[in-house]
Amino acid sequence: MWQEAARLHGFDRLVVHERSPDDPPDVQSFISLYRHGEQWARWGIARSGGSVLAWCSVTGADIGRFASVADALSALVPRGGHVAPPRSDAEVVRAFG
Repeated sequence: MWQEAARLHGFDRLVVHERSPDDPPDVQSFISLYRHGEQWARWGIARSGGSVLAWCSVTGADIGRFASVADALSALVPRGGHVAPPRSDAEVVRAFG
């Protein structure tokens, strides 16, 4: 269902990156959204505590926290992949220790 919604808005890949046993303990599974024809992800989504964090993979800026992955996708996909401007309250989330 998410893949089809993403495809309708110009994304050709929605990839779930499952956490690997080789990953550092603080790295969890995440979703990457790829615009049509682009090799690098445009958006990323990951669970962070009790919420879901979405970020722009191009700028590294967080987009916001959402109650669910579906809510995050609903906020990101209609943007058609346009890069969100950096926010002054952006949060830096460490991916690797």
